[in-house]
Amino acid sequence: MNDHSSPTGRKGTVAVVIPAYNHARYVAEAVASAADQGECVTEIVVVDDGSKDDTAAVVESIVEPRLRLIRQPNRGPSPARNNGWRSTRAEWLFFLDADDTLAPGALDDLLSAVAADGTLRIPYGYQNVYSKDFSGEPRFSAHLSRRTGSILGEVAAGYPGTIWVSVVPRKWVAEIGGFNEGDGIWRGEDFDYALQLALRYPFRWVDRPVVRTRMHESNRHRDFGPEASLDYIRSIRRAFRGRGSPRELWMRQRGLAYYYLEYACALREAGNAAASRRAFRDAWLAFPFRLGNLRAWLTGK
Repeated sequence: MNDHSSPTGRKGTVAVVIPAYNHARYVAEAVASAADQGECVTEIVVVDDGSKDDTAAVVESIVEPRLRLIRQPNRGPSPARNNGWRSTRAEWLFFLDADDTLAPGALDDLLSAVAADGTLRIPYGYQNVYSKDFSGEPRFSAHLSRRTGSILGEVAAGYPGTIWVSVVPRKWVAEIGGFNEGDGIWRGEDFDYALQLALRYPFRWVDRPVVRTRMHESNRHRDFGPEASLDYIRSIRRAFRGRGSPRELWMRQRGLAYYYLEYACALREAGNAAASRRAFRDAWLAFPFRLGNLRAWLTGK
């Protein structure tokens, strides 16, 4: 049984882990936003994942006593995050992409909400998405959920926001083994991590922006194609393996249906009609109760 009680009621300390690959242009802003969070941040770790630009040199030029740089050969974001958090000692972990920034005061507000409740949960807010220079108002906001308690339903079938708006107890990251470095998952490592957390632990909704995301030409999500849906399907199969409660089985099948349908629509748009029909069949077999499957496949909406 998971221990969800807060032993002290205090807010605790946070390590901000920033994986970076060829983000010399942006990483200093990410570090500054972490440093500006105040005393709750006791460690800032940038993991340079074999960058070919001046990312490491930029980090080394920053004068900030809480900042450390770790260098590794290019292995991808999951090994970089694992390398980073395992080198820290803080009670809470926050993962920040090197081309994004934290909203002012976000981490203290998240920890304050949990401390006030007296119950250990994963506090999270929402994401504001901007142009690449953060000019003007946000283009839109993305919400992972607005629930306190279980958010498994939102994560397993839809994943409407990002897990990078949450600060997570270090012991819970350790319990799930950190980030999955195997199973061929590359595009959806954040979804895989979110799913593992949502299966096991309660969340605490805090109505405030946490991360400021910039849209630019190097965003990895721009490379998402049909294969991304397969990564999500692999994550669902792995996460629910060995879990058999009726609710969990229901969520598993809903999630498989959702991403098989996404896969079917992507294949259809790519002109692969035969494969699209097979993927739609898999979606229907996984969860025939989803009445909107056929309409979504036909219209792409």
